[in-house]
Amino acid sequence: MPEPSLSRGLEALVEAWPMALAREARRASRALEAGLPVLLQGKTGTGKEQLARALHSSLGEQRPFVALNCAALPESLIEAELFGYVEGAFTGARKGGYSGRLVQANGGTLMLDEIGDMPLALQARLLRVLQERVVTPLGDHREVPIDCRVIAASHRDLENLVTTGDFREDLFYRLAGVVVELPTLNEQADLAGQIRQHWAALCRQHGRSLALDESLLECLTAYLWPGNWRELIHCLEAALVGAEPECQRLTIEGLSPRWQRKLAQPIESGVRNTVTSEGLGNGCQELREMERTHMVRTLEAHGGNMTAAARTLGISRSTLYRRLGEESP
Repeated sequence: MPEPSLSRGLEALVEAWPMALAREARRASRALEAGLPVLLQGKTGTGKEQLARALHSSLGEQRPFVALNCAALPESLIEAELFGYVEGAFTGARKGGYSGRLVQANGGTLMLDEIGDMPLALQARLLRVLQERVVTPLGDHREVPIDCRVIAASHRDLENLVTTGDFREDLFYRLAGVVVELPTLNEQADLAGQIRQHWAALCRQHGRSLALDESLLECLTAYLWPGNWRELIHCLEAALVGAEPECQRLTIEGLSPRWQRKLAQPIESGVRNTVTSEGLGNGCQELREMERTHMVRTLEAHGGNMTAAARTLGISRSTLYRRLGEESP
């Protein structure tokens, strides 16, 4: 999401979430304050780092927030980044050594993003550090005490990774003090209102005054957004900066041919839509009802078993509850 939104408080962040998921986010804030670890699970683009920053800020402390993306670094460098090293520990080590992210987060919060991509060998060492609260930098024998809150996050289902042997079971239970499942974009309430807010923020950011056509807004709201907030913001920002200087209102025709095609088609399997570029308005209105009908039929085919139906649809059980208009227990 855009930089201006990163400072939003926890309550503002979860106000449009399904009630049960928002409740878990608030529970995570209290758990983090008590020193328990928090695990964030959500698809790509749902705002896991944004939520982690909001949880950290909710503690009301001016302490460090340190994030490490475990998927963004080569396997050979993650250990050095996380635990630090002394001068001369390996070829290319910086002069004077490096403290490491765990030590940098001392007294604050450490976010381990995409923890599901951490190598198994490194998971074992991380588990020891979290249990003993000491870290030994590479090339050193001294143990450095640490005291930081830990937030882990992943777009992958860690429990499934445990089942397949790709993630340590003991580390999973060490990290999963409170597990927060982030909702997808289409699970949130008043999506149209949120799109308007982000469009206004982007217009201010780029110094443009451009209205968002209501028919286009309707189509944006109906689209399923597999990339969630990241995909939506990129779509809006690309359309805004690419608009002609004399343009006063963004319509569907102002989008790229690629986005015109994408907004005319559903994303989830089993739902078909015959919308053409000339009939986008009616198609967008019908898309959600078609999606719901498909979900109801799938649920009936599984004898009312929500878990089995959700697995067949390729969505979470909470998503199925939400889209059928029921509250998850």
